Amino acid sequence: MSDNVVATVDAANPRAAAGHIRWFDPAALIVAILGYGIDFAGAIVNNTRLFEDPITDQLIRESAQSGILFSVVVYVAALAAYNWADFSTRSSAAQFARQDAPAAAGTPADQPESQPAQADSQSAQPPRNPILRAFNVCLRARRPITFKASLRKYFLLYWLATLLGWSLWIAVTWPGAMRDDTIAQFMQTSGNIRYYTQHPLLDTLVFGWFWRFGAATGSLMNGLAAYTVVQVLALSLCCAFALCYIRKLGLPFLASLLAVLYYALNYVVVGGVTMMGKDTLHVIAMLPAAVLFVEICRTRGRVLRRWPVAVAFILLVALSVASKRTALMILILAFAFALIVVRGNRKWFFACAMAGLVLAQCVWGPLSVMATDAAVTESRELYGVITQPVGRVQAKNPSAISAHDRELLKGFMDVQGAGDRYNPSRTDETIWSLVPHASTAAKWDAVRAWASIGLKNPADYVMAYAGTTMNWAYTGKGSNFTYPTDADYLFSESYMKQWATFMTHTPQDDRLPAAYRLLGDLMGTSNKADWQRNVAESVRRAAEQGNRWMSIGLYVTYVPMILVGYLISRRRWVALGATSLLLFTVASLYASPIVLFWYPASEYFILPLFTALPFCGTEVRPRSS
Repeated sequence: MSDNVVATVDAANPRAAAGHIRWFDPAALIVAILGYGIDFAGAIVNNTRLFEDPITDQLIRESAQSGILFSVVVYVAALAAYNWADFSTRSSAAQFARQDAPAAAGTPADQPESQPAQADSQSAQPPRNPILRAFNVCLRARRPITFKASLRKYFLLYWLATLLGWSLWIAVTWPGAMRDDTIAQFMQTSGNIRYYTQHPLLDTLVFGWFWRFGAATGSLMNGLAAYTVVQVLALSLCCAFALCYIRKLGLPFLASLLAVLYYALNYVVVGGVTMMGKDTLHVIAMLPAAVLFVEICRTRGRVLRRWPVAVAFILLVALSVASKRTALMILILAFAFALIVVRGNRKWFFACAMAGLVLAQCVWGPLSVMATDAAVTESRELYGVITQPVGRVQAKNPSAISAHDRELLKGFMDVQGAGDRYNPSRTDETIWSLVPHASTAAKWDAVRAWASIGLKNPADYVMAYAGTTMNWAYTGKGSNFTYPTDADYLFSESYMKQWATFMTHTPQDDRLPAAYRLLGDLMGTSNKADWQRNVAESVRRAAEQGNRWMSIGLYVTYVPMILVGYLISRRRWVALGATSLLLFTVASLYASPIVLFWYPASEYFILPLFTALPFCGTEVRPRSS
């Protein structure tokens, strides 16, 4: 890690630099207005069952009232966060600028993120009132320290705090839970179906190691329990690593404490740590990769001059891409923005970034496919951008699609089939209407037809996209979720019929019984003690009652939106460049085929790294301990 740390004063806000509270902030107002629009639209979408029911005047009035109240809450929250960040950066400069004046005099002009304004020297003096002094200590920036010192002093503390916070949920969900794709991956490693690349092969092979351990020890349940232990340890170590980096930046004590509590107690993080699934496994590579990415941006790439850091970055990039297909595009786009930031070190950053991508795509990818004889499946999720609105128009008003547009779409998708299968909440059904191995010319024709139909039916397009994306932003009742506390939901009658189709080496009439025999070891995880069921039930009730802390939209949309509003309004361009990794992760979620609580796992874990950036900025020298 770099020995140079950032703690900024906001030059764009002289009143804040002079110690004044800003009761009006244009950036907070813009965020609040966006919040009103999202909450209003979300209430309409959810209360009409994705536009399947009519929109009434009463619903419009109620949604407008709810939106106004919510926008006020958003404005107050954004204003408080912005004032706190301004105070933190102001106090940092006031406390440390004089101490670091000799070092600052020798700092190259191209290093700082922004030129610090002259802070009011009086603002550095602690208040005399003991209560105000305590608040001052909690809210003001602390002295940055080196990353080595942070690891040495805080790593064990953060790790134990995280494990302690997770302990109740581990006990409730023991020996672990699974998502549906994990069973499909189990069918591959058990030899019942050929490997395929729809799910990352790295994840499938890792899960296979634990299934083999379970089989060798007498029960597949032992493999699930072993995986839970390893994943909990790995994730808690990654969280402690990220928290040490956050402490290294010199954030206020309260901000660091909130980060610890977020990792240790927040349901969106804790609920997934015992989940055997590819999205959670991806976090183990993505979280430390995000830490390095932020540091690379903040040091303008200088930290990559250290060979251990460069090698770690290459390997983490490769593992991130190999463990999740969407990570490739996320990282490519984030690296493009980082190239703007890392001036003076662009060639070396580009070389390291490309090395990681090539290692994943050109080395691991072909070798893993060759070793497993996997069937290469085309990634088709993004085609839902075309199939979903076209499917809606076909389902609701088929005469609106001209014969010419149908002809253009013929080589790309089955328009009639898309309309018949149309599901307003997800694109999976319409994606099945795609023509296999469509030519490039057919895809371009489909884009032309999609645009033509959209110009004639804009309302249907808006409704189609809103149905599949709104709950990424909406936080009201109906947008909440709960993680499974066991795996038995995967063995319902409908699921078992699905798993039976994977038994390709079994006679057709015996496939369902064979699936029950194969998966029988994994059944029964819902047989828990009364206290475990009571805890799980209380969590479920909290979600059903509309607890906004358990909504996806709060973490996927509103926190990033407030963060970006601050960075843009304060002209924090380097921090904004670092935040590109978070923003493209969010964008990938909006492009997903469905709003599903599995998908944002990595976003939940990397979020504290980026919310820390408003509290630090211009470089000062840290203490060595």
